[in-house]
This record gives sequence, structure tokens and C-alpha cells, in this order.
Amino acid sequence: AEELMAKCDDCWEEYLKEDMTYENSDGNPICEGCMESYYGCEECGELVHADEMNSTEDGEIYCGPCYEKVRSAPS
Repeated sequence: AEELMAKCDDCWEEYLKEDMTYENSDGNPICEGCMESYYGCEECGELVHADEMNSTEDGEIYCGPCYEKVRSAPS
């Protein structure tokens, strides 16, 4: 039965693999509850955890590399 289970990469709770429909930026499974702490990068679409996201004054959300690109781009 262990092969049917997967641990959420954020909370480490075990869930049925079939219920783990989300992945973090490292490709590891995350549960639906933890998914609420992730945001999509406006530039590349990568899922970014709230602790690692960057946002502009306009409220746009970016991953680290895209944020650096946007910040350094001439306006």
C-alpha cells in the first residue's frame, strides 16, 4: 500500500498519490491545502511559494529570476 501514498513536500502529510495533483517548482507533490500558499509567476508560470515570491507595486507576482529581469528592464 505504500506505493499508493505520497508525502506532501510542504507539510509532510501522507496522501493518496492520485489525490496529489499539484507539484512545487522542484517537481515534488504538494497537497491541496498547501497549494493555497503558492502563486503562479506572471512571467514564466512557475509555482512559487509565498515565502519565495516577489511582487511589484502593481501586485504582480514573480519568481526570483523573473523578478530580477522585470526590475532591471527599462520601463
